[in-house]
Amino acid sequence: MQQFGSGFADETADILTAYTRFNGRRKPELLSPETYSLINYSEAEKVVADFNEISARAEERYNKLPLERRDAYYQLVLFPAKASALVNELYLAAAKNNLYARQGRASTNFWAEETQALFREDTSLMGYFNNVFAGGNGAILWISRILDI
Repeated sequence: MQQFGSGFADETADILTAYTRFNGRRKPELLSPETYSLINYSEAEKVVADFNEISARAEERYNKLPLERRDAYYQLVLFPAKASALVNELYLAAAKNNLYARQGRASTNFWAEETQALFREDTSLMGYFNNVFAGGNGAILWISRILDI
């Protein structure tokens, strides 16, 4: 993480390690509203809290970086942390909506609206990354860095 400067290396490495470890629980593309329990041990809420904490730390670091280092940080650290947090929060909202609908709760509509809002936020984040970030080349840069080309 030397490309972000010595003052950021340890924190950046911690963030990368944490969201990678958290995604090891379940790959984001394999998540569903049924992945984590809403009933036992507040499992789903704890997963979302873990991801949101990492995302907040990544955002805080991003805002402290010199401007010339932000694009690389966004691509390699902030975007994946935010996207992971968001998709987990989205499935938590969908899970609550499903459970509360089965239980006939009045808050069912709130969770339906929350799920829709999180879906729009996820779509916006992906749209920014794919169409605006790095002049619309965010996905291409991502792939080139992964493949080291």
